[in-house]
Amino acid sequence: MKDKKVLLILVCTAVLVLMSVAFAAFSQTLKINGTGTISSTWKVELDTDTANTKCTVSSKDGANPTTCNVTALSTSALTANISWSSPGDSATITARVKNSGTLNANASMSAKIGLTSATSSACTNTTATANYTQYAADGKTTSGTAKTLTAAAQTIGPMKVLSHATYNYGIYTIVITYNASSTGAAGACTFTGTVTATQAA
Repeated sequence: MKDKKVLLILVCTAVLVLMSVAFAAFSQTLKINGTGTISSTWKVELDTDTANTKCTVSSKDGANPTTCNVTALSTSALTANISWSSPGDSATITARVKNSGTLNANASMSAKIGLTSATSSACTNTTATANYTQYAADGKTTSGTAKTLTAAAQTIGPMKVLSHATYNYGIYTIVITYNASSTGAAGACTFTGTVTATQAA
């Protein structure tokens, strides 16, 4: 009888040892190693093609017209100088912003108009407004609310720029009109605009 009890104790001990080993084997830490790549991007930039980002004028004096030239243009900023000739002349700056990424984005322009030089009073005799046109969906455009530009920078936008093969752009339009009462007040002024972007929600 005594031998049977000893044998039973030994068997139980062996079973407990085996169960402990088995539990330890099953409770080992599971490690999963791997890497993932996200290929989606958004990339909003000013269009540096002068056919799409430019300045045009409407001038009363054909012999001595108002001129407007984009003097600096990069993927994030533009500068245009306007030399006024006659009261009532106007200059229109169009700046196209495109998205070459795969995610929609929001673009905003910080814009202002100021004196080219301290001796020019031309910009005090101008009215400058800025607005934008964006694609809300394929082929459907909407416009923002026009803002009056001053020497202090104004934020125009945000304008949604789609990641679409065809409609992946939006357009800022800045209209500047010369309101001087005489040609004697003619002079020059400068428009500057800087574009920044964030990923759209």
